[in-house]
Amino acid sequence: MNYLIWSNEHGAWWRRWEQGYTLDLTLAGRYPKDRALAIVAAANIALAGDDEPNEVMVVAPEHNWHGRR
Repeated sequence: MNYLIWSNEHGAWWRRWEQGYTLDLTLAGRYPKDRALAIVAAANIALAGDDEPNEVMVVAPEHNWHGRR
């Protein structure tokens, strides 16, 4: 399963290969779970308490919730 990364800080999706940001989902990067977790953890490491996270990961829209593709 792949994930997109939304940047609350930039108001856009991370692009492919971690190269900038985009509002176009077709240009957004698809990251494996381990890489997405690492990116989000690093971006949010300095947050405290109820701070809004800088980055969040979201299941890529091409993944179907019923287990079918």
